Amino acid sequence: MSRPSVWSTLWKNMVANVTKKPKREYIAIDEFGNKYYEIKEGKHAKTRGFEAPENGKVIEPSNEWVSWLKGTRRFPPSDKELALNRIREQAQLERNNALEKSMPIVDFTDKAKSEGSSSFPKYKDFEVTPGYNPNKK
Repeated sequence: MSRPSVWSTLWKNMVANVTKKPKREYIAIDEFGNKYYEIKEGKHAKTRGFEAPENGKVIEPSNEWVSWLKGTRRFPPSDKELALNRIREQAQLERNNALEKSMPIVDFTDKAKSEGSSSFPKYKDFEVTPGYNPNKK
């Protein structure tokens, strides 16, 4: 028996690579309906992504999921971790609102500028526009 030629083997490999769709391994679905997947391209190479829900609008993934998509995190976030972070976020927002209410109101208007004076001094012997001095006759 003879082996196939080099050219036929190359042709078969090229056609197989072009027509082969990468297999997505779905990891999780978040509360907005985003489906997160991972494509393993070899022993260590991975491509991660997400599919937005078909029926609704596209909602960006949370920070935990973004870090997993970028490869900053090794493992996807758990539901418990996501819930705990939402509780912390809500508590921080409540503390911020309480702090804003207790802070004194500060007037930010500059009275010197509102009276018509400039913050930069003007001298009669210096030119404002090069070559033009209204005081020189």
